[in-house]
Amino acid sequence: MEDLISVATEHGTDVREAWAGTTALGGAITILGPDEAYYEQLVAEQVTGVTAAAAAKGVLLEAARGLLDRFINLMPVEIPFMEKDVSPRNNSAMITLLQVDGRRLLFTADAGVPALEPAWDFAEANGLGGPVDFVQIPHHGSRRNASSTWLDRLLGQTGQPQNKPAFVSCVANSDKHPAGKVVNAYTRRGCWVSPTAGQTITYGNGAPARVGWHPLTPLGPMDESDDDD
Repeated sequence: MEDLISVATEHGTDVREAWAGTTALGGAITILGPDEAYYEQLVAEQVTGVTAAAAAKGVLLEAARGLLDRFINLMPVEIPFMEKDVSPRNNSAMITLLQVDGRRLLFTADAGVPALEPAWDFAEANGLGGPVDFVQIPHHGSRRNASSTWLDRLLGQTGQPQNKPAFVSCVANSDKHPAGKVVNAYTRRGCWVSPTAGQTITYGNGAPARVGWHPLTPLGPMDESDDDD
């Protein structure tokens, strides 16, 4: 890390810790979380291993069953669900709001609900809350990083027409990522969910086409039966 910082500094890059409230590019970029106190708490938990058992439970095995094998014909009715344990390392992920050309894009990295909630508290307290036009689904669409209550707060109630994109970064063949329950929950709240899954996909607001890249293909309703394992 010290070597990386040295190289960046030599090339004129200003290296600094970006806590909640840090802005750049005239306010186009705002860091919503974590704040320094919460980050230090998470580091202490990671060092002491307080949540090591919970983190171990979060290890998911990849399998050859692809996304297409988990599609179903009809969207099931949502049974309200709670978030699950997320490691301190994931909760220390930076949560970023990008505001450009009248659009609001939320990037959540690997953050869990315990990190997302205070970040959105900060956003609302500073006039940055409200609807988003794009959202990155946390941590490969893991079941652990979502809850009905949190998604109601961020996106609104279920039953909305699909009018905004949600990306989920995941490998091509996995039996868990993204979780069907998470995909369906975002879809019910007005998102069309698209996975990276090894594809060279592109999304742009009026941007020109790129050679070798293609438009997104949203996911259909997905099987939720294995998501609580």
